[in-house]
Amino acid sequence: MMEAIRNIEEFMAGTDTCEAFVSNKLLCHAVVYNLQCIGECSYKLSRSYVEEHSEIDWRLSRVCDMCWSTITIRSI
Repeated sequence: MMEAIRNIEEFMAGTDTCEAFVSNKLLCHAVVYNLQCIGECSYKLSRSYVEEHSEIDWRLSRVCDMCWSTITIRSI
């Protein structure tokens, strides 16, 4: 998960507008892929780990999955 987060930070460095992001197809795909990785990894965490780290809003991973689904459907 941390590698995916670092990847997104690196990929997004210097991209300061939504237009710059969406106009770069390669960047969009790279970021979405890493968001998907974060979502998949979060599903594999044990319940006890999630409970021990209640300061994290684990629902965010579900949002990543929903974004991926929406993007996939719209690109078909």
